[in-house]
Amino acid sequence: MSKIYFYTPTKISYLDLVSIGGSDKEGDESTIGQFHTGLKNAIAMFMRNGVEITFNVYSSGSLTTFTPEVFTKECKETGKSKELIGFRKNNSEFIESTVSPRLGFDWEPWMAVREIYANMVDEGGYYDEIRRDVVEGTEIIIDFSKNTQFQEIWDNRDLYFNEKEPAFKLGDVDILDNPEGYLKIYKRDILVYSDRNRKSKYAYNIYFGDLDDRRTLRDMSQEMHRILRTIATTDNLEFISSVISVTAFEDTLNDFSFYSTISPEFKEALETFSDENDGEVHTYSPILSSLRGREDCKLKGRKIRTLSDAIWSTSREVVVEMTNKQVEEAPREKSIKERFLEKYNFNIECDIIQGEIHGSECVADKYNKVIILSENFDIEKDFYKFVIQYLDLTETGNIVDNLAKTIEKLVRKL
Repeated sequence: MSKIYFYTPTKISYLDLVSIGGSDKEGDESTIGQFHTGLKNAIAMFMRNGVEITFNVYSSGSLTTFTPEVFTKECKETGKSKELIGFRKNNSEFIESTVSPRLGFDWEPWMAVREIYANMVDEGGYYDEIRRDVVEGTEIIIDFSKNTQFQEIWDNRDLYFNEKEPAFKLGDVDILDNPEGYLKIYKRDILVYSDRNRKSKYAYNIYFGDLDDRRTLRDMSQEMHRILRTIATTDNLEFISSVISVTAFEDTLNDFSFYSTISPEFKEALETFSDENDGEVHTYSPILSSLRGREDCKLKGRKIRTLSDAIWSTSREVVVEMTNKQVEEAPREKSIKERFLEKYNFNIECDIIQGEIHGSECVADKYNKVIILSENFDIEKDFYKFVIQYLDLTETGNIVDNLAKTIEKLVRKL
């Protein structure tokens, strides 16, 4: 037999054993148990599987023991009978309850162990595999046979309870090493969500999140968004370095959208890595996509929102397949300006470079104050597009007004 001892400085009441609902923890997001049903579920699960559980309450030198027993309750009026769980005290007194031994029929065996463990965490206690002397508080003993699923659960408890120091601490999210490689989310070190079909570089221990009565996350998607925001806004350079690579990696966080800021440290690390690796850089794809949409992005593949060629569609996206360093180092095409002046009476007062862009033949890069021409830019067919980008780069205000003013200058008689 294996015995595990759980100790808490608080004292459990027989009312906690025989009643359902009315938890003192209700609404407290920092705790695991909030429904006042889990302990009864766990007791019923243990009893159905031959696991003995005992509650010892120590108070001022005295000991009160509660041991669950199944008894049959009969209704004289209807003749109906039902098995229920009661508790035998060490003075032989028996306390009845209305709790069924079938409670928690949809629980998995590990959840019963989790309930005792989570209560210990909530109450600031500890566990041991040898018995300790107790003066005040509660001792809960679970006793199960070796070579059973409960022994296997306990031997592999690191899958259900996080007892390791986090690899990184990011605010209210602990980043945990994850050798199993699938998604695991813990709340206050208790597993509250797992999915073996979702790959995850790290596991996460969170200090927030709404749980259902099975002690699992009520809305996994919502909490993953919050984890992603925490990661994107971190200034922990060691962690940031661990999630930046030359090649893309598959991770469940890639499946979630991102509408938040990115820390200056994360942005700079991505851009530095990109410059050092000929423009190649990868991290969680929502973070990378969000950064590429920013005006001050310096990455290859950054997206510039430019004016559309349709009046009812105000803008479109142009992808620049050049790093900011490549833009800065690209030769300024003076010959293009000269060719423009040969054909058009249009004074150009900005730098022009050629580069790889998609979505348009030219685009105004306002961050670098330059116009980028694609390789297939045609000086005759595409000049009107250049004019729009030039005015968008060099003028302020409404583009239509600026175009009208430019035309006015050209047609005005001296």
